[in-house]
Amino acid sequence: MTARIPSVRSLFDAAGPAIPDGESIPMQAAIDAASDMIFVTDDRPAIDGGPTIVYANAAMADEFRLDHGELIGRSPAFVFGPRTDPTIANRIREAMRTMEPADGEFRAYRADGTSFWTDWRGRGIVDPATGAQRWMAIGRNTDERRRSEDRLAILSTAIENANDAVYVYGVRADDTMPRIRYVNPAGLRNSGYTEEELMSGASGRGPLVEPELVEMVLREMTAGRSLQQRLRLQRKDGTAYWAGVHFQPIRDRTGGFSQWICIERDITAEIEREEARTDLMAMIGHDLRNPLTSILGYSEMLLETMEAGEERSAVAQILTAGRRLESLAFELLTISRMERNAYEPYIEEVDVAALLADIIAYMPEGKRVKVAAPASVVVQSDAGVLRHVLENLMSNALKFSSAPARVVVELTLPGDRLRMRVSDSGIGIPASDLPLVFNRATRGANVGARRGTGLGLSFVKRLVDSLGGSVTVKSVEGRGTTFDVQLPNLAAADPTPTS
Repeated sequence: MTARIPSVRSLFDAAGPAIPDGESIPMQAAIDAASDMIFVTDDRPAIDGGPTIVYANAAMADEFRLDHGELIGRSPAFVFGPRTDPTIANRIREAMRTMEPADGEFRAYRADGTSFWTDWRGRGIVDPATGAQRWMAIGRNTDERRRSEDRLAILSTAIENANDAVYVYGVRADDTMPRIRYVNPAGLRNSGYTEEELMSGASGRGPLVEPELVEMVLREMTAGRSLQQRLRLQRKDGTAYWAGVHFQPIRDRTGGFSQWICIERDITAEIEREEARTDLMAMIGHDLRNPLTSILGYSEMLLETMEAGEERSAVAQILTAGRRLESLAFELLTISRMERNAYEPYIEEVDVAALLADIIAYMPEGKRVKVAAPASVVVQSDAGVLRHVLENLMSNALKFSSAPARVVVELTLPGDRLRMRVSDSGIGIPASDLPLVFNRATRGANVGARRGTGLGLSFVKRLVDSLGGSVTVKSVEGRGTTFDVQLPNLAAADPTPTS
């Protein structure tokens, strides 16, 4: 049976008047049901063992995992344990002895030995009916709050010491657009502005990009969508730099948002390396074309006039190697144009069946290729793209299957599309590798010592995409692979190659 507290208001104000009798019952029920832990001691003198608990609400019994009756008659000091701060414990003991106010956050212990952080506020109260002194305390479990504070401290340290710039944008009632509310030290170093200049909006800092791109960034932010973009920004001293930025809305508990976090990384060196690589590829591809034209032309002339024999075989090998170099030059030039956003297909009338026959004729293992196609398959497309796609897929099929296994190439024109299927019965592709097959520098786990860079299929996909087509793959490890390319039959364009 719990002791009723004659004056509940004395829990909050010991000097206050007693609550009228009509209100004491609902107030008592409210304290019993409170989520905070509450206990009250008797007025037992310290020389008699100190005060003991005469009232404890259900929250305290639940938190300490005790039956309610086990709390009554205990000394409140039972909550202290080996890792409780002794200074705080002694202060609270003294306060209970003298009926003085005391507070503190400390590690409390349950009867089963587990511990938790708790924050208590206690004070002496006077029972107005009897004049007896008691000590009352209200406490709560602060484990989750402390964990949140620890996580926040770790996060704050990480952000403050990050190499990437971190900005928090927010919108207030008088703002017409998001403004910077926080910037870490890296952001100050990157921009050259002071914190006051950035947060006041007086920095004049802005992207050196088209207005449409700025509007798109603001539109995505306002819609609450995350966004990754490359922007060319300007520092306070006027120098420009490339930045990779990632905007992410910060949502509150209701799902709404009024703030965004922006992580910004200086990628100027990366952009410069990409441009240098693109320039190098363009230069190599261009410089290879002129000598290759001569090598291929003279090799073809020699083959037409030579009888079968070792010399003719040697010239055929020269021609095959030259065609491989020609394919490499095409690849380098095309990639460099794609990375500059300057690539445009050269659309012309192409007989794909004749093109396929020409490719097979110069392949060392061309006799293993079986063609299933009409005598003529004429489309409007880019002959260079079709040649490279077919060469790459057939070379892979021959490389990853052993003689005398055949490689089958099918050409069809379903509707207004060109369909090219290349199938083999070779080693196949492991199921775990199939989703990655068109990624750059990716090779199957079962290719063994077969030579390759893993770049060919990624380039095939880029070429097919450039024509608005699609390429898919089906494979069973140990049984073979089929690549299926579908391309639109494009209308003839101005036959002027892009330089």
